[in-house]
Amino acid sequence: MNMIVIKIMLLETFFIASASEKPVISVNTFSSDGKILISESSEVGTAVAVLAVSYHRKVVCSIDNDNFTLSTIIDDEYVIKTHATLDRELVSSYVVRVSCEDQLLGLFSSVNLYIYITDANDNSPEFHQESFIYTVPEDIPIGTYIFTARANDMDTGKNGEIMYEIIPNYLGFIIDANTGEVRTSIHFDRESIAAVSFDVIAIDQGSPQRRSKAFVTIELIGVNDNKPFFLYPFDDHQFQVSKNCLIGTLIGKVIAYDIDEGRNGQLTFSVENPEQPFQITTTGEIRCTGDIDKDIGELYYLTIVASDHGEHALSSQKHVKIVVTG
Repeated sequence: MNMIVIKIMLLETFFIASASEKPVISVNTFSSDGKILISESSEVGTAVAVLAVSYHRKVVCSIDNDNFTLSTIIDDEYVIKTHATLDRELVSSYVVRVSCEDQLLGLFSSVNLYIYITDANDNSPEFHQESFIYTVPEDIPIGTYIFTARANDMDTGKNGEIMYEIIPNYLGFIIDANTGEVRTSIHFDRESIAAVSFDVIAIDQGSPQRRSKAFVTIELIGVNDNKPFFLYPFDDHQFQVSKNCLIGTLIGKVIAYDIDEGRNGQLTFSVENPEQPFQITTTGEIRCTGDIDKDIGELYYLTIVASDHGEHALSSQKHVKIVVTG
């Protein structure tokens, strides 16, 4: 009778001890520091970690994140794999809980896995617009700051580090490769070239490198930097005026030109010595304004001034000869 009692007590003790145990979950992260790292460029189905469960009964394990799957390798070992395409720029890390339960006894254990998504160079630098237009005066000094090119790259580290260059690089502008600052490198002449166009290239430092470009146009604004010059008459030319010239009679016409644009290139004519019996119109026509008081064969000397309409007007002179005829 005593032997039977002893056996019953032993069975009860064994059952209680077993019922107090929980599954023990061990994680192999494939790294020496225990971190779980996976590249965002990894294919779906890439292994992330391996789990081993220590327990004396059969357990059921599950995972709480649809981006990953948990599948059995052997009875007490499991592998976690990716189940979706990863994008670090959208989600940079996941907390995944794995739970293992003895469904008969209701004993379970769980572990949180911190999965970090590492960057792949899958994004090109981006400018906020495809083209830019800037206007600058033609007389700006060499080294003048024009603008700063800025592109953004959603990648991190070297993959998101951007360097800049100009193509072609011989058009009078230079760019700081690190900051994107664009400055002039030559003196410009609006009369020779009205605008300059080039591409700014943004290049990341990943491998392989990715790049993008923006089209830039620099329009040169003319300044009043050119004097008018006379095309006619030639230096040896003499206009003729009759001794009996009537007031308003056309004697001749001067022609001048200014290569500047707008008001800087518009001209007005005047006579510097108005005591002479001649006047000049805005179009350059020389006409009689009074009696001719010189004898036949004698000369009048007029100084014609051509002035532009710039803010700081520039002018040129032309000495004109008028010979008196019969």
